[in-house]
Amino acid sequence: MEISDVKKMQAKKDVEGLIRALKDEDRDVRMLCEIWQGSGED
Repeated sequence: MEISDVKKMQAKKDVEGLIRALKDEDRDVRMLCEIWQGSGED
């Protein structure tokens, strides 16, 4: 999974996709998801 994929999921508010991304092998992808999750953005 690429960081651009995560950004698209964030824009679409694809919670299930973001949860899957938290399990990705790429540390940067996981960190981006964690930051978004912790930010409380709607």
